[in-house]
Amino acid sequence: MASAHLKQTLVAHQIGRLKETYRDFVTDEATRTLGEFFFDRIYSTGDDKDKRDADFKRMYETFKDRLGEDIAGQLQKLIHVNELTDVLDDRIVETLEGYGVEAKFTNEQYERAYRECDNYEERAEQIDLLCEAMVFFHTIAHWRSMGLALKVIKLVARLKGARELAEYLDEGYRAFRTVKDVTKFRETVYGREFVRLNRIYGLPQEPRPMAPRKGRAGTRRSR
Repeated sequence: MASAHLKQTLVAHQIGRLKETYRDFVTDEATRTLGEFFFDRIYSTGDDKDKRDADFKRMYETFKDRLGEDIAGQLQKLIHVNELTDVLDDRIVETLEGYGVEAKFTNEQYERAYRECDNYEERAEQIDLLCEAMVFFHTIAHWRSMGLALKVIKLVARLKGARELAEYLDEGYRAFRTVKDVTKFRETVYGREFVRLNRIYGLPQEPRPMAPRKGRAGTRRSR
């Protein structure tokens, strides 16, 4: 079982890395709100993360039959990438523990453990899913009907004792609405993450071709 303290240290290290890698987005007034949400709130060290994740699954089960196939499918993918991220982090923590690390570690130890976990395809899937989710949720955040739908979801979340989730959803909705076009953000994240992944694995430092974007999200769009 991975050490909870060392895992929290790992997550903090990775959030710091993300903020440094995307400093241009985090410091740009036009993308700051989205950048801070994406690199700090989605992937969080907060004590409420486990509860938020459990609440998210419960809310998904509550609403999945009312959301339409596309939205429900994307939410399911978001749950999957969140669980995948936890598994990948646990593997790194266990590898670091194998080095005798108990609290602090160097970036060199971190990247060595990252590589020795030997899960390139899972890391690639993680990047793909995050970028796909980014575009999808940016799209639905700009639906006129989404503001009303979110009010209902937040009300139900609070009634079910999931206040943190309600606040998280509201913050995400507002963050995605601050950016009109998320294409540059998505392409930058995709490119930089694959360059980094390939560097750590000793492969040519270039992103693999992006999968073509699908058509408009969902079938419940309301103008």
